[in-house]
Amino acid sequence: MNKLTIQDYLDIIRLHSVKGIGDTSLQQVLQKGIQIKEIIAEVKRGRFFSIRPAQAFQLMNEMQAEKILEMIQREQVEVLVYGYPGYPQSLMEIEAPPPILYVKGHRGALDAQSLAIIGTRRYSAYGEQVIQRFLPALISHQIVVVSGLAIGIDTLAHQTTVDHHGVTVGVLGSGIDIVAPIQNQRLGAEIIQAKGCLISEFPVGTAPATYTFPRRNRLIAGLAQAVLVVEAGIKSGTHITVNYCLEMGKEVYVIPGSIFNHASQGTNHLIKLGARMVTEPAEVVADFGLTDNRESSSTLRQSYHFSNKVEEAIFGMLAAQPKYIDEICSEVAEQPERILMELTNMELKGYVQRIEGDYFIQTPR
Repeated sequence: MNKLTIQDYLDIIRLHSVKGIGDTSLQQVLQKGIQIKEIIAEVKRGRFFSIRPAQAFQLMNEMQAEKILEMIQREQVEVLVYGYPGYPQSLMEIEAPPPILYVKGHRGALDAQSLAIIGTRRYSAYGEQVIQRFLPALISHQIVVVSGLAIGIDTLAHQTTVDHHGVTVGVLGSGIDIVAPIQNQRLGAEIIQAKGCLISEFPVGTAPATYTFPRRNRLIAGLAQAVLVVEAGIKSGTHITVNYCLEMGKEVYVIPGSIFNHASQGTNHLIKLGARMVTEPAEVVADFGLTDNRESSSTLRQSYHFSNKVEEAIFGMLAAQPKYIDEICSEVAEQPERILMELTNMELKGYVQRIEGDYFIQTPR
C-alpha cells in the first residue's frame, strides 16, 4: 500500500463520520486493497459499492474534517488504517478488525508482548494486593499491560504500571479526544509520558456509551497475548473480554479469591469453568517464554525469621489467598488466643497484613 497523504487523512476522517457505512463493510473494502480516494468517490455518488441506500450518504464537509485533522496533528495523534503501514499485526488477526484506529502516544507499545489485566470496578484490598504482587514481575520483563482505563482494577493496573516505570496501553471506549472517566485524564497523560499509549477505534468526538464498551473490550482481547482477571462479580463486563479471549484462543488467567467476597464470585466461577488459576507472577511470566527472576514463595519463606512453628504455619496457609480469622483458627492446631497473639506479632514484623476487617494476607515482597 502507498503511504497516506494529507488528503487521504481528510477523507478518512470524513469517511469515519458517515452514518450507514459500518466498520465491517469499510474494513472489507480496505482488505480488497481499494484506495481511500476510490471509496470517497463511490460515497459521493450516493452509494457504497454493493450497498445502495435510498439517499446519498452524508459526508462531513472538508472544513470540519480540516479542524479535526488540525486537532489530531496538534495532539500528536496517529491515524492507522487497516492494510496500511503501522497498523498493529495483533488486530489484523482478529475477526472484523477496526478499519481505522487513533493512537496517542508511543505506537511501539502495541507491538510488544502484552497482558490484559481486567477486573471489577469495586475491587477489595485483596485485589490491590494482587496487583502490587504481580505488576513488578511483569514490568521487569518488559511485558506491556493492556486495560480499559475504567474505574477500578483497570485504573489500578495502569497506575501501578506507571508508578513502577512500566509501559501500559489504555483502550478507550470513546473518541481519542475524550478520556473517560474525567478523573483519569491525568492518568492518560502519565501513560503517554511513560512511553505507553491510548488507543481508540471510534471517530473523534464519540462520547462513551453502552455500545462502545463491548467493542473496547474486543480490542483489549485482541491486542494482548493473554488476560489476567483479578477480581470480578458473577455479572460483570469483565466476562465480555474473557469471552473474546476464549474465541480468539488466548489464555485466560484467574486469581482465586475468598468464597465470602462478592468480588471473587466471578473469578472463582471462571476457575470452575476451566480458566487457569494462578497465584504467582512466575506462572504467567513462564508462559511468555521468560524466566521470573523474582523470589518464589518458598524462597521468600526461607528469608523470614519465624519465632515459632505457629507463626510459620500461619504464614504458609496465607500463601495463595487471604484467610478469614475463623479459617485460620480452624486450620492451625492452637488456641485462638495464641493465634491472635501471633498474628499481631507478625503484623508488627511486616510479615502479614490485615485486610477487610478480619481477613489476613501475606505482605507482598
